[in-house]
Amino acid sequence: MKLASKLFVLAFLLAFASTALAVIEHDQMKVFAVSSNDERAMSAGLGLTLKAGEGKIWSSVDPLIGTSTQTTERISVEVAKNYSDKVNQFDYFFDINSTASLVDGPSAGAAMALLTISMLQNKTVPDNVSITGTIAVDGSVGAVGGVFKKSQEAARIGMDLFMIPEGEGRQMVKFEDEVRSVSLPEYAKNEWGLTVVEVKNISEALDYAFSDIQSIDINKGSSFVPEFVPNAITVPE
Repeated sequence: MKLASKLFVLAFLLAFASTALAVIEHDQMKVFAVSSNDERAMSAGLGLTLKAGEGKIWSSVDPLIGTSTQTTERISVEVAKNYSDKVNQFDYFFDINSTASLVDGPSAGAAMALLTISMLQNKTVPDNVSITGTIAVDGSVGAVGGVFKKSQEAARIGMDLFMIPEGEGRQMVKFEDEVRSVSLPEYAKNEWGLTVVEVKNISEALDYAFSDIQSIDINKGSSFVPEFVPNAITVPE
């Protein structure tokens, strides 16, 4: 009986340890970039694999990951420490599936942080969800370029929710016959059926990513910037 009890306790402890360390070992999500002249956007696959380790971070060499993106990977893992106590128990292998020979820049930072935190919390980021924006050590999501084109490409490949940095909901867009200011959340919903929301930090992004997309209010928290209307000029007689 004593031996059976010890075996039961050992099995229980092993099961408890397995549950306590439960993570998603591999996951991926779509990220978006724009060409150097902002004329077109393209999508790429951001992948991450977790292996038992001590918090080391590894970057892909095919395509080659530039130093700016490598720095962003490190910041993403650092931010994840605010959301999980398991960070230093794993090594992190990032890769970006892209046709480019060199991938560099910080604009996928918010996506890296979202993916890392979700996997450590044993959650799979929905396939129809993505985000663009830089990431800072305090978890804030920063501005990036080409948001309109990225949103358009996200809608084209089937995303249902696309999160953008706070303050970038108002976009100046060049159409065929004019240049005009548009509310991107409203335009994306009406023209493409895409839900676009602004987020100021990774906590908001996590809340949106695992929420019911249909119930999201695209105007909630949006920092609307009115178009400039000059004051009337008084002209002397």
